[in-house]
Amino acid sequence: MTPAQHSALFAAQQQIIEQIALGVDIHLCLHNICEQIEAIIDSKNAKSSILTLEGNQLRHGAAPKLPPEYCQAIDGVTIGDNVGSCGTAVYTEQQVIVSNIATSPLWANYKTIALAHGLQACWSTPIFSSDNKVLGSFAVYYTHPNAPTALDLKLIERFTHLSGLAIEKARSVAREKALSLELQRSNDKLKAFIEVIPTARSL
Repeated sequence: MTPAQHSALFAAQQQIIEQIALGVDIHLCLHNICEQIEAIIDSKNAKSSILTLEGNQLRHGAAPKLPPEYCQAIDGVTIGDNVGSCGTAVYTEQQVIVSNIATSPLWANYKTIALAHGLQACWSTPIFSSDNKVLGSFAVYYTHPNAPTALDLKLIERFTHLSGLAIEKARSVAREKALSLELQRSNDKLKAFIEVIPTARSL
């Protein structure tokens, strides 16, 4: 890693962690994570993507450089064996490196749409929570067949971890808000019930 890359990585991590701590909107946070790795990974062709796992489906999280049509096409895909790089990575809970989409059996049912948008390589890594539950996938696409270097893999590992922190924090906040709302509703119902109960004096 060059000194410039090291400095950029440190600054990116600090910014992302600050956004997570401040509770910045999850989509903005994930968008920023994608933009940061694209700038640091030292390739103008790198196009990153973050998909979140909901049930057994992958949903669009962020992908600043990927064609919107492609993102829409894969939004909601069901994970499983041979479901491209991301669907397979999340299903197997293992990193999946596909250096040539055109020849990969994992992409047999999905390569047409990928190639139509000029995507020829996809490296996907499952995103895990702090208790090792799969939260989604972090992927880097290329417009030419390409295999990752040792540095690429280290950067991907770092940004995948940051993605996990962001998703986990957002879901924790959402659960707390839902619990607070449900508690408020219960209190309102109890208050309304008490108000209609006759007092002993009125009996």
